Amino acid sequence: MKDNKLGKDLSGTEWLLSIVGIVFLLTLIILPPVFRVVFKEKANPDELIDELDIKTLTCTKNNYYSEGSKNDDTITIVYYNDKIRTYTIKYQKIFDDITLYDNEKQSLGLLSTAYGLVDGIELSVTRNDTDLKITSVEKCTPGTFKSTIVNLPDSEQEFKVNSKYESTDSVKQIKIDLEDEGYKCKVESK
Repeated sequence: MKDNKLGKDLSGTEWLLSIVGIVFLLTLIILPPVFRVVFKEKANPDELIDELDIKTLTCTKNNYYSEGSKNDDTITIVYYNDKIRTYTIKYQKIFDDITLYDNEKQSLGLLSTAYGLVDGIELSVTRNDTDLKITSVEKCTPGTFKSTIVNLPDSEQEFKVNSKYESTDSVKQIKIDLEDEGYKCKVESK
């Protein structure tokens, strides 16, 4: 007496239920990734900026004397992930001696012209002859700017145009170095 039930055939409803079950399971597996690709949510640009966590380091050093002038300096570095994106350096000098003032005015005027011939860096200079005061502002995007030598038009003078900081410089180390030089620094998130 052998009871052999191994070769039993499936009925039509069992076949139908099996196929419907397989299709249902495949749908659960395949559709979620398809929906994620097809109906991808657009990122809000403002949210992306918040996610980047772009920071600004501002360091100042005021009322110090150097080489015949009273100085006020402000260095502002915009950075992400400890790497510089842009920086601005503002120097303000009030001279005690008109000869030193005239020499600095002439030197910065030529240097400003040289900077104007290069992309990624600029130098603006304002002068006040009455107060013997010069304010210079250097703005640079280190990722765009490359150090170069510039020949001024109608002149045989060459100027090497360099940036004070490179895009690969560590902002943490710059902050430490500036504080060692007497600057007061603060970091802000944008």
